[in-house]
Amino acid sequence: SVMLLFDPKTGEIVEANKAASAFYGISEEELKKTCMFDINTLSRAEIAQELKELMSGKKSYFVFKHNTKYGVKDVELYTGRMDYQDRAFYFSVIHDITEKLQVQRELILAKEKAEESDRLKSSFLANMSHEIRTPMNAIIGFSQLLSDDDITTEESSSYVSIINKSGEQLLELIDDIIKISQIEAGIISIQPEQNNLLRLLQETYSMFSLTVKQKGIELHLDVPEPSITDFVTDASRFKQILINLLSNAIKFTHKGEVRFGYTIEGKFLKFFVQDTGIGIDN
Repeated sequence: SVMLLFDPKTGEIVEANKAASAFYGISEEELKKTCMFDINTLSRAEIAQELKELMSGKKSYFVFKHNTKYGVKDVELYTGRMDYQDRAFYFSVIHDITEKLQVQRELILAKEKAEESDRLKSSFLANMSHEIRTPMNAIIGFSQLLSDDDITTEESSSYVSIINKSGEQLLELIDDIIKISQIEAGIISIQPEQNNLLRLLQETYSMFSLTVKQKGIELHLDVPEPSITDFVTDASRFKQILINLLSNAIKFTHKGEVRFGYTIEGKFLKFFVQDTGIGIDN
């Protein structure tokens, strides 16, 4: 064990064993010319306060960071009083706990990461549950309309197209749930591809067209002219964001309208969702 004998008033090291010499990387003689204030990373005022508690008998166990030839080490000190020639000295047995504290820090980080991962997964599943309702409602609603004998061939074709697109969106959401184990720190892999922006917006509009009609409110898609068609994005993620925003807007709008679309601001596109319901405007 590393052992040091020191004067608490001056911090002077008066004795050191071979283990101390090896630990600090300097000879026993050099250690005797060293002060406890020099090997401790705390300020003199902070060390003086610790020594005050030591001499009052309030404290005998300490955890410090000590300077050594090999770098800063985390150490624990078990310290007791030793009287010699009418002087009070203190004898410290020192243990290197650098690796122990590192392991503890890693365990804490691992625990925090696991808790965060669990929270994110719960949030993800809650969001998926919310998002699944929109394409499911579209599939059920437009499937029921198909059974109406009065619909035209054009309307029937339109409804089938909406059902197909909603089914594709639903499959993508289910695929996300299957891949939940791949989610780390809230990051989901993005697969950007060339898409037609106007078509993505129109498909999203179609998914909600029956819902707003049944609720008695209006849904408007606002895009600048000429509309941008070439758009690089992950279509599934992009539509998920719009679906979430539109779902909430429609849910809390009991009369009036919901508008969504984008504006061009320099090199950027600014997407928006606005409603006349309660809460924020956009």
